[in-house]
Parts: sequence; structure tokens; C-alpha cells
Amino acid sequence: MYNSQAESETILHRMSTALTLKVDQRCADLTVLFERGTKKELATFFPMLIDNIFGPQGTFSWSLRTQLPQNNPNEFKVLLNFLKPMGPVFKLIYLLLQEPNIKYEFSLMYLPTKVKMMLDSSNIHPFYQEILQYNNQTKQITSLLLNPFDYYMFHFAYHLINPCQQRTTCDDQWDSVYYNLSVEYLSHFFPIDLNQQITPSVGYYSGKNPMQLPQTFQRTMRFKMSLFSDVQTPEVKTTMERHPRNEIWRSESILMAFVDFWLTNDQVCLHFDNLNMSLSNHLELPSADYIRIIRAVIKHMHAFASTMNFDATSLGELKKITLPMIQGRIYVFLRNLLYRWPLDESFRLVLELWLSFIQPWRYTHEAYEHYIEVAANTNQSAHRKDVKYADESYMQFIAENLLVYVVIFQQLLPRFARVDLSSPKNAQMLFRLTKVFSQPNLVPILRRLESVVENKNYSPTHVLHNNPLGLMPPLSPTTRWSTNTSGHIYDSTHIESPKKPCSNFMSMGSDPLASKYMSVVRQKLYELEGPNFCYKPLFTVQAAPEVYELLQIIKVSEMKSSELFEKQKQSEQRRGFFSFFTQPTDIDKISLLDRKKAPVFLAAAFEGLISIFGISEFIVPQQCFRPSESPCFAQCSDDSAADISSDLNSTNTVERALKQQSIRERMKCLKFDGDPDLMPIQSREIGFLVRMFYQASCFINQMEERRINQFHGRQDFAGRFVRYFLQPPMYVYKYEKRDGRSRRVRHLLPARVSLRRFANYNFWTLFIIATLIFRYLGFGSFAFLFLYVVWNVLVASFSAIFQSGRPVVQSVDLNNSMDD
Repeated sequence: MYNSQAESETILHRMSTALTLKVDQRCADLTVLFERGTKKELATFFPMLIDNIFGPQGTFSWSLRTQLPQNNPNEFKVLLNFLKPMGPVFKLIYLLLQEPNIKYEFSLMYLPTKVKMMLDSSNIHPFYQEILQYNNQTKQITSLLLNPFDYYMFHFAYHLINPCQQRTTCDDQWDSVYYNLSVEYLSHFFPIDLNQQITPSVGYYSGKNPMQLPQTFQRTMRFKMSLFSDVQTPEVKTTMERHPRNEIWRSESILMAFVDFWLTNDQVCLHFDNLNMSLSNHLELPSADYIRIIRAVIKHMHAFASTMNFDATSLGELKKITLPMIQGRIYVFLRNLLYRWPLDESFRLVLELWLSFIQPWRYTHEAYEHYIEVAANTNQSAHRKDVKYADESYMQFIAENLLVYVVIFQQLLPRFARVDLSSPKNAQMLFRLTKVFSQPNLVPILRRLESVVENKNYSPTHVLHNNPLGLMPPLSPTTRWSTNTSGHIYDSTHIESPKKPCSNFMSMGSDPLASKYMSVVRQKLYELEGPNFCYKPLFTVQAAPEVYELLQIIKVSEMKSSELFEKQKQSEQRRGFFSFFTQPTDIDKISLLDRKKAPVFLAAAFEGLISIFGISEFIVPQQCFRPSESPCFAQCSDDSAADISSDLNSTNTVERALKQQSIRERMKCLKFDGDPDLMPIQSREIGFLVRMFYQASCFINQMEERRINQFHGRQDFAGRFVRYFLQPPMYVYKYEKRDGRSRRVRHLLPARVSLRRFANYNFWTLFIIATLIFRYLGFGSFAFLFLYVVWNVLVASFSAIFQSGRPVVQSVDLNNSMDD
């Protein structure tokens, strides 16, 4: 027995040692040890492995979110194979599942606040009822008791939102091991192909309650148990062994974990009360890979649910509840993102997430499989063939998610009026928005559904009240198109008279098909926004003022973008061959091709808005333009036909232009307060020389740091002589993110060598001219270089002789800098 215990300790020691090795050796050794260890040894080691992979408490992790194929292709492939659905880790999990008593505690501190509130209430979701662990004395919930599969998936889901792991995330590179594993788990456990089965089969499962027991199984069991109510016969036992949960319980666990962790994350869905309103503005935004993973989940679930009418298995029953589980939470998720996301080009991520959710017809199983296949073969974005459009078969989905279409659109449109639409990326985002809503049948369906909504802000009668009070941010205030009459949605003291309708809908007449979904629309309005919410229609008899205002801004921006394109084109033609060596100015940092696309996007967006809202005639007021500077003004005026009413004149547009001009003037006064060697490359500098000399300076400063500091601190002739060639110590400022806030922190930059002055056009122009002159005079090519060195040595010597005093630590000029 002693030998057996010693051998067991040896196996565990070898497993623990393997965790300290390099990735490829670590995974290879663990794969072998998984096959040699006993169930008891593997069960003991399993939580150590999970903690080591994901680092839930901020300790060491395998950095799955930063392992990219371009950095280390071998490690990327090894990790992917080790953690894939049929890899060594999952083989270990299925081995441990053979023992029903193997359970692991999952701390409640990892759960989002919304989930913990649900567990503390009396309305506990059936999924959690059998996995809660209580304190025997206080009867309070202490943790979740999970089987090995759920334990792994819960930690995998938490890893994406773990605050301790956010600092290692690369926002610009998202194709990580974690992203690819998320896609593989979705493809394996939520098969789109009707002939594909979830493998391997794990036999009879006796764990959690089902989220929704399949109806066919319910009818079968009620019949059999009514016949054999006193004793469980072998027939009933055989039926239980064929329990449909055997096929779908893993998919249910993953769905619950992904939805509960990723769509109710405290980082996004903060509880909005009076205390946390200011705190919410300082929380860090979700990273790029977070948003992309959520989008991948949405797209796959659309494809997964698209075959529910053709699937008579237990997996088909799961498909029917997949989208209903997601749609309410994605609305809250998007509302919170819109409230906090800055007005910059990174908003494209949020926009594409929303557009993916509201277009389920683009992700049918045939189109999605074709897209995945082509994208995998070409390693680039693929165009779907035979793309469907919205029709009456999607009316149920649109009715259940009317708020996602209407309220989000109403919050987005004024947002585009506050950004620079002459920027190609902003123009493309507006084009994407109008293109989606301009597709056939979508706007007519939205109009029909809006016609059946009672436009009153008193609470209807409902049996179910699942309103997420306090989890919704205030709606962005607009001039005349606010979708709510109150300053804050849930502040009942600011609600207007409950008997007064908000506005008048467009009269659509009787529509039997739309009336069929009347109760669905009202139910969702009440559940998601609460009884005090006042619904404002998107489509009225006359389009909202914000639409006309945005149309004016689009035309102005279209002219501006055309001017910028022509200006950059002429600038590049003047530079000619030397454009390769010169650094782009602020105007032409955007490529000429992107500049050329911007007016095209804006023109298409303009036509799209006209089509969406059915505006027959529109003309831009002339005071919004400067005809002498706008070559395309005459053409834009010819395309218009009539003036809008006087209350929609260009006053708001002109005021906004003045604000933007004021911001530009302030930006001109800003000064760089960081390391001078890291200052953006100026137009008078040669870009590749700046980078080359910076690397050389860093190498010298790193190798000679000790001697540089010694000479700089000396008060004799040598110290003063060396200080002439060195950059003095100075205080610089950096912005560090801690606890969700951006702080301006002062750092001391020591004395150092800086070669950036030699990357100036003026220096090289002088050097070339002087070299040619000296060579013409017969002194040789290096005579000027020798003279330049001698001159600097003489100046440094005279400076060291007449200089006195100690070196002073300088600081950057902060009089005109802005603090966060």
C-alpha cells in the first residue's frame, strides 16, 4: 500500500512538473500522463490543471487570448490540439464523467452580479437548481458543485471576462487560441448539419435538471409512469437510460455558461443606480476579441436555430429555446455598449455585432456552412451565395426583437451626426447601417409591426414580470427623437402623464398577420424596458427631424471628403518619386484609395436613408455650404428638389460645425508630453531614419546606461563636455489604466543619447550640398563630416569651460495639454 501511495505521489509530482515546461513539451508530457494516471490521481490533478490553464485568480495562465498564429505557429497549433473538443483534455473530462461522484466547487465570486442576484432570489433557473451547494448551518449558497465538463466550460467562459486577465489582451490581434477554441466548441456542440451527432456519447446522465424537457419525452414518460405507478419496471429503466439529456446536456451547459458570463458581464451590464452611474463611465470597455467572440456566437446560433423545424430529435427542442435565451440579454448588452462606447472608428465592432443579430436570414445553415468552407480555404472573408432577405417567416423573430431594431437604430442615427463622416471608416459604418435597413421587405415588416403597438406609457397587464430593472443605462438624449419621455428610464418621478400618448403612428390599416404578434410585441416591451417605457415609432407620417439633419450633414461631408481626396491626390502627384521617403501629413495618413471610397459610401448612405424613410424630395440649404470651395456643390443642388420646413433649417448643422471648428483649434494647441523620441513623425523628418536611429539610440542607452548616468552627474570638465551631447533628464507623462480609470502618471526619463536630430530633412540637405561642394573643391567626400565633428567638439569644449552649476531635470511643457 505504501508503494501504491508513493507511486501516486510520483505521478502527481510529474504532472505538476509538466506544467512548468514549455508549451509543446508541457502538452506532450501531460497527454502521456493522462493515459497512465488512475481516475483518483487524475481527479485530484484536474482542478490544478484548470487553474493553471485559465488563472482565475490572476495567477499564471496559458495566455490563450494572446497566443497568435503569426507569433508562434507551433505553440498555437499545439494548444489548439490539446484543448479542442476531442483533444487530450476532453478525453480526460469524459474519463472523469464515468464517476458521477466527482464534482468540483466553482466559487460564486466568479459569477456576474446578475446571475448571483438570480441565485439569491426565489426564481432560480432550473439549470442551477441541482448544482447549488448550501451551508448546512446558514442555508446560504456557498458555491456551485459542477461535474468535470461544466467545471471546465465555466472556467473557459469566465476567462474572457476575468478582470485579472484583461491586461494581457491584444485589441488589434484577435485570431487567438481562445477565439478559435470558442468557434470549435460552438461547431462541435451545436452542430448545424442535421446528420452530425455530438460525440462522444457519454451514456446516462444523472446531473442537472433540464432547461426544458423535450415534449416528446414528457409525453412518453407520463404514459409509462401512469401504467407503472407503483414500481419502476425494466422498460422504464431502459427509457431513462435513453434520456434525451444524454445528447444535449453538454450543449445546454455551454449555452448557459456563454450567455450568463458573456452577455451579463459586470464590465458591460453594470447595475445602473444613482451610486454607479458615475462609476460606469470609468470602466474599461470590452476588448476587440470579446466583441468578435460574441458576434461568432450570435452568427452560429442563428445557423443552429435555422433548422429547428426540420429536426425532430431532442437537439431540435434545444434549438427552439436557443435564440429566446439570447435575444433579451443581447438587447441589454447592446444598450450598455452604445451608452459607453466612444465616438471613434472602433465602434465598427459593435455595429457589426448588432447587424449580425438582426439579420438571421443571412445565417441559414446552408449559407453559413458555405461561408465557413470558403473562408477556411481562402483564409479571407467569403461572400455568401444566394443570400436570403427578410420575409414573413422571420416576422416572429422581428416581433420579439422589435426594440433591438427600433431603439438601437434611433440611438445610432444621432450618433453619426456627432462624428466626422468625411473619415472613410465612419462613412463606411453609416453605409453599412443604411444598406442593411434598405434591403427588401425589412422596413415594410417593421412598419406593420409598429402599427399594432399601443402607444401609451402605462403598464399593460402581464403575468410574467422579468424586467431587468437597474441594468439598463439612460437613453441618449436627442432633440425630438428620444424614445423615452423620462430623463432616466426607471425614475418614476419624471414620468409624464400616463394617459397621454407619446406620438402618432403611421396609419397602416388592419393587418391580420401583424395583429397576430401584437401580444408578443407588447410583452417584450414590458419585459425589457419596464412599465414606464414610452415607445416612439421609427416610421411616422413624416420622418423624424434627426433624419433630415443627418441628410444635411451627409451632403456636407460628401463634399468635404471629395475635396480631401483631390487635395491628397494633388499632394502625392507633386511629391512623385520622393513620396516613398516622406512621412504622410495629417491629411494623407489615410490612403488615397480609402479617400476615394468615402464620398461613394456617403452618396450610397444618403440614398439609403431616403429609401428607408420614404422621403420623396429633399434639398440641402445653401447656407450649409461654401460654393467657392465646393466643386461638387452645383451637382449636389441639382439632385435635390424641395426645401424642408423652416424648423429643420441648418441652424443645428452650423452650430455643430462651429463646435467641431473649436475642437480643431484646441487640438492645434495641444503639445506632446511623453518621451520626445516617441513623438509622432513630423513632416520635416524621414520616417525610416527616425525609426532606425531610435533603435540605435535604445541600444546605446541600454548598453551604456551606467556610464551615461555617471558622466552626466559629474561636475568636472568631462561631465560638462559629455552633457553637451546628451539629452538631459526630464519628467514625462504616461496614461495608465488601473481599476477601470485612466490616470496621468509622471515618470522620470534619465539622461540618454538621442540621434533623432539626424533624421531631419534639413540636416541631410545640408550634408549632401556641403559634401558636393567640398568634393568639388578637392577636399574629398568626408571632409565636411570631419569638419562637422571637429566643430561640435570645439563647441562642447567651450561650453564645458564656461558652464557652471548642476544639471537640471527638465519637464515637458504642459500648459496646453489635456488631462483625462
